[in-house]
Amino acid sequence: MTTELDTTMSKLRVGMVGIGFIADWHSNGFKNNPDAAITGMCHVPFGDEKEKAAEMDRLKKKCAGLGVRAHASFESMVDDPDIDALIIGSINPYHFEQIKSGIAHGKHLMVEKPVVTDQTAERGKEREDISGPQFCLQRSGAEGKGHY
Repeated sequence: MTTELDTTMSKLRVGMVGIGFIADWHSNGFKNNPDAAITGMCHVPFGDEKEKAAEMDRLKKKCAGLGVRAHASFESMVDDPDIDALIIGSINPYHFEQIKSGIAHGKHLMVEKPVVTDQTAERGKEREDISGPQFCLQRSGAEGKGHY
């Protein structure tokens, strides 16, 4: 018995949080993937207003170079119906809330380590089990090889 491959499935559209070197590793890893593509990015800037503006400029330049949409906020990206999955590569204290939001929006998740910090781990014990999106912990180190 032969089974036909479902050719109607479209590419997985991935939104990426963060603009650091890990974002470069992920974008390189997805470059030649026929089944998935980075389609948007956002960054949660921190620091004073001048530093925040500089970080948002870096986001816009990085997105222009990759040919992807620059989202003004995490909320904008997680609300985007044209994004199926998220790579959470923001600074560690933001992971927990971004994971919860991604799950609530039905997004598949790949999260850089640590998934949560000590401060957010206790809050995680309160959540109910949620089924739906897929979740993958990403271990930094081998991503730069482009194996996705």
